[in-house]
Amino acid sequence: MEKILFIIAVFLIISCVAILKAKDFKETWKFAIKWVFGLFALFALNLFNEAFLFEWLGWNGTNKNDWVFVLWWGLVFSWFLYGFGMLFRKLREKE
Repeated sequence: MEKILFIIAVFLIISCVAILKAKDFKETWKFAIKWVFGLFALFALNLFNEAFLFEWLGWNGTNKNDWVFVLWWGLVFSWFLYGFGMLFRKLREKE
């Protein structure tokens, strides 16, 4: 749980800093909202998998669902790098 809260905090802090420093405030704000919403969508997908899909397949508490979590963390990491890169690029355009 601490990892999830840490990831959310990092996403929000980076988004806020980028929004405050951005040249085009509205465009950066819209992108940051989509970026954070995407994070919440990934968490919702994970909760759905754990609550319904893994129970239905009988994968809870087994090693069969490990590949799903590797894929999910890969998506979270990719989403973070994409958003961070885009926000960084927007900040570099200001200078």
